[in-house]
Amino acid sequence: MMNTNASTLSLRMQRRLLNMQGMPASSMLDSVYAQHPPGTPTKPVKGPVSWLLDNPSRESPTEDWLAYRATCEQLVARHPNNPRAQDCLDAAQEVLTWRAALPEHLHFWREDKHEPGTR
Repeated sequence: MMNTNASTLSLRMQRRLLNMQGMPASSMLDSVYAQHPPGTPTKPVKGPVSWLLDNPSRESPTEDWLAYRATCEQLVARHPNNPRAQDCLDAAQEVLTWRAALPEHLHFWREDKHEPGTR
């Protein structure tokens, strides 16, 4: 794991304004930051909400998104007939898939605090 200092953080913040090719974005909408999936359902879904679910931010480390996905998996298991639970899980998975496909030199979110599999 790399030590994060102010210059590393600043570099990561600057990456948010790059496009998918690693060049400066012509607009905020063209940036990798704007293209990061929201992590919540984007279409209206019917079904009761009997839980409080707070998704991580775009800047959150991937380990936070993995924990969020695990929470969504538990919701689906507890509420298998509620389409909202499955849509939340699908949205969390979309974030993780998007992040895995983005080249590492474009990662702008905070680094994980733990090595994979040590939590």
